[in-house]
Amino acid sequence: MAHQPPSPPGHPARLNVNGAPATRRAIHQVAVREGATTTESFRRLISYGYLLYTATRWDGADLLIRRDGQVERILLAH
Repeated sequence: MAHQPPSPPGHPARLNVNGAPATRRAIHQVAVREGATTTESFRRLISYGYLLYTATRWDGADLLIRRDGQVERILLAH
């Protein structure tokens, strides 16, 4: 089977992904809570994940969560 080149940025591409049960649950929970489609939930989670990944892995930033005025530092496993 020939390998297809990736779609140019900004153009939709069909992806087939084998997801672990935890990944499938996360996508389903976002879909239910947000009233979004499975595809839109996948897009949102990928976007958030990419933001966190680039900030922590490429930029060396810390991830902080502020809840009720309290700041908590989150360490992500590399």
